[in-house]
Formats: sequence, structure tokens, C-alpha cells
Amino acid sequence: MKEGDFLHQGTHPPGLILFHRALLWVCQPTVVQQVLRLTEPSSVSESLDILTQQSAPVPELQTVLPVVTPRDRAALWLGDLLTTLAVALTPIPLWFLLRDSGQSVPLVLRTLAFWPLMANTIVFLPKSDCLYTLLAISIIWTWSRATGSVSRTIAWGAIAGILSVVSLVLTLAFAPVLAMLLIITSFRLWSTRAWTHEVFAIVSAGIAFLSIPLLMWAYSGANLFEIWILNYHNHGRFYDHNTRTYPLWLLVNLLEWGMSSAGVVAVLAVIGVWASLKPSVRKLALKQPLVQASLAYSSVMLLLLFSGKNMGEAARLWIIFDPLLLMTSALGQASLASLGLEKSRLTWRMLFILQVLTTLAIIIRVNGFHLGDLS
Repeated sequence: MKEGDFLHQGTHPPGLILFHRALLWVCQPTVVQQVLRLTEPSSVSESLDILTQQSAPVPELQTVLPVVTPRDRAALWLGDLLTTLAVALTPIPLWFLLRDSGQSVPLVLRTLAFWPLMANTIVFLPKSDCLYTLLAISIIWTWSRATGSVSRTIAWGAIAGILSVVSLVLTLAFAPVLAMLLIITSFRLWSTRAWTHEVFAIVSAGIAFLSIPLLMWAYSGANLFEIWILNYHNHGRFYDHNTRTYPLWLLVNLLEWGMSSAGVVAVLAVIGVWASLKPSVRKLALKQPLVQASLAYSSVMLLLLFSGKNMGEAARLWIIFDPLLLMTSALGQASLASLGLEKSRLTWRMLFILQVLTTLAIIIRVNGFHLGDLS
């Protein structure tokens, strides 16, 4: 990192490496490898068989060793399983977040029905980007619960702080999620006169957030604060070596953002935010937790879009924000209620069918793994 590497090693914290090191440790016993081998579907087995058959010379040992050992194979498959599990569990904190914000059960269910149809998640699963969706929505949800009694505020604030620092240890892509927390906190401070609990939540989250980097520094000598700064500067150097045309990439990113959700969810999100900002309802709406979180998401995404900090692969890199986009789309679904019960149900069914068709078209046409290059 200090050498200024602007590719993956220089721009990523150590969390994902530590995660896979932990998987290798778990997969060390032969029995674990055998159990995982039994769970492999045929398509996965065929792919991993090809990898395990590859070998490479090791000059220092004067021999040839397999590129992928049985333990490596088991760890790769376990990582895939855990990533898929994280995606499958993502609707749970989203459910609680929407219900805590006062949304009805039917509306929440209609919102969550779109989660298996997020095109970019389907295309890129099980890449590590998909691993982060559960953590991203959990950070927003736990922070939203850091209200009420002092004990509840301190407890949920600490949980949100721990999840936040764990997320940054994995990847700096979570920095925008933490920026959303700052905006949500600003809304909460603005909409209430009882600042005491908010201060408790902030202090609790701050102590929890700082404790892990400090403990890691004391135990291993790894200074996470220095690592994050190096990652940030190295990431900026990427565009010095790989120039981009800003106006063109702005259009590409906007298109990828819309198509990554197969279009319908993005449109619902825009409708919901627009409806919440109407002068007739704005003052009341800005005090609602769901509106606050949705506006925080919208503001940060606009900043990401226009800042030029992410010019390329937006559909993959922004998978982390998919549950937050879905959260925001709940506002759009709520606005359908103004059409009346029957019309709103019919409209939702039409939108859902359109989402299915659009998602099918995208996942059939788009390949996230370049597997054709291997044939």
C-alpha cells in the first residue's frame, strides 16, 4: 500500500483477505472438506475440478504443486455459500427497518418481493460485492433503532458502530453508507428537541467504532487509520493511470444504476423521493425515519454519481447499495396507495411482471464472469 499500488492490493483494507484466511482455517480438517464436497452442485464441481487440475512450478521447492489444493477448493465453495446466504438474509433487516418506520405488512411484502429480481445481484453472485448487502442494510437498521430509552440507545448505537467499522475493514465502499448515517443523524437532530438520546447514540457508536481499530493496532501493529488513508489516496491514483471521459461515464453510470435494478425499482425510488419532497407534505415527511433514510441514500448516490469517484463497473460496485435502493422504492410503492386499493394492486402486479421480464432479459444477455474467455 505504501508503494502506491492503485489496483486491488493498494486500494483495499485487509478484511476480505482475513475473511478468506478464516475460511482456509475452517476448511483445514479433511472432514470439513469432504462435507463441503458433498454439497457441491455438478456445475460447481466441474469448475472446481478444472482449477484443481492446474499446477504450477515452485522454484524455491524445485517441484510442481497444485494451484488449488483440496483445502482451497473447500474454502472457495464455503465462501460462495456464505455470500449466497448473506444475499438471502438481506431482506430480514430490511423487513424490520420498514416495519419500524410504520409501513404496513402488505407494503413491506410487496417491496421485498423485488429483492430476488435485482438484476446485478443475480448477474454477479457470488462475487464478494454481493457479500456486503446484508451488512449495508444492517448498519442502517441498527442505527435507526438507536432511539428511545437510554439503554436501548446505547446498545443499538454500539452495534451500529461495530458493524460500521467491520464494514470499513472489508472495503472502503462502505464509506458512502456511513455518510448516509451522518445525514440520517442530522435529520434526527433537526426533527427532535430531545438531543440527549441522540448524543448517547453517537458517543456509544463512536466508542464501539474506535475500539476495534485500536485493539487491532495494539495486537497486530496494523494501523487501520493509516491503511484507510493509503487506500483512499491509492484509489485516487487509479484514474491518473486510467483516464476517463467524465460526461460519457456519467451517462454510463446513470444507465447502469437504473438497469442494475432492472429499471422498475429505480423508477419507484425516484417516484417515492419526488412525492416526499412535494411542498404540501415535505415538512411532515422529513420527520419520518423512512423518508430520512431514503433522502440520505438519494443524496449520497447523487454525490457519487456526479463526483466522478466511481467511473466504471457501477452495476457491480454499487450492489452494496441495492437494499437501500429497495428501501427507497418503498416510498414509491406507498405513493401508489393514492390510486385506490384496486388500481394500486393492479399497478403493482403490472410493475412486478415488468420487473421479471426486464430482469430475465438482463441476466440472459449479461455475463458477469467472462466465462466465455475460458472456452
